[in-house]
Amino acid sequence: CVPVVNQPYVIDGIPYFDGGLSDPIPVNYAFKQGCDRVVLILTRPKDAYRVSKTDTRMSAFLRRKYPVSAYRLSHRAQTYNTQLDLAKRYEKHGHVLIVAPKSIEGMKTLTKDRSAMEFMYQEGYNDGQAIVQFLRG
Repeated sequence: CVPVVNQPYVIDGIPYFDGGLSDPIPVNYAFKQGCDRVVLILTRPKDAYRVSKTDTRMSAFLRRKYPVSAYRLSHRAQTYNTQLDLAKRYEKHGHVLIVAPKSIEGMKTLTKDRSAMEFMYQEGYNDGQAIVQFLRG
């Protein structure tokens, strides 16, 4: 449930937005749940860090009715970037495998460019082989 675009999803009277607001790369959560290795699948290249410009603007729309979500959204880029750096450190020690496209050129959220989609599909298929090896390892 994406903030600003959607209304929050209500469970037992409590409104919820997408968990990516508070824990965009939940690697630590996975380890706390007992995982010894984690596969992290990113939708952007591994070295793509978030910028807060859009998040900060969008948080203003939420501030009055959902102040905690607005705060989380305004700090999402910083949280994401910190967690990405942590995941990279875990990866160096063999505890995390980061799967990410090398490039997203030609791809947008609602793309209809078949060749771009086929390229991303093939790249994802190849990454799947790396996941199998990591999990066996």
